[in-house]
Amino acid sequence: MKTTIYNDKGQPFSSWRPGAKFKYVLEVENMSLTHLGMGEEYRFDPKRRWRFDFAFPRVMVAVEIDGTLGRHSTPSGEAKDNEKLNRALELGWKVFRYNSAQLGSKQKVTDAVEQVVAFICNAKVVEAE
Repeated sequence: MKTTIYNDKGQPFSSWRPGAKFKYVLEVENMSLTHLGMGEEYRFDPKRRWRFDFAFPRVMVAVEIDGTLGRHSTPSGEAKDNEKLNRALELGWKVFRYNSAQLGSKQKVTDAVEQVVAFICNAKVVEAE
């Protein structure tokens, strides 16, 4: 029997924003990662206002989720995303990037979370400065 998950507004999982889906699966099904200090809208470059959707600073792993519309889907938006991700690489971050289609179903979200978690489990912990 398939169970439908609803948010506090009564919306089924399938209609949630991709970031909300990712956060739900990450927090509910992978509580063991809380010690890595996951941050949402994590600012990673002190010189710029760039933020990661989700970040695990102790292992320098981040997740970016692009929507189907808006800035990410225009040539100038893509160029700005490239600049941001290139800077993140220069600073030593490993960034997983997903779009709405990749996080469409609960299984796809679970697969993405498992991919990030598997990588984190093999990552070297960076001591706080």
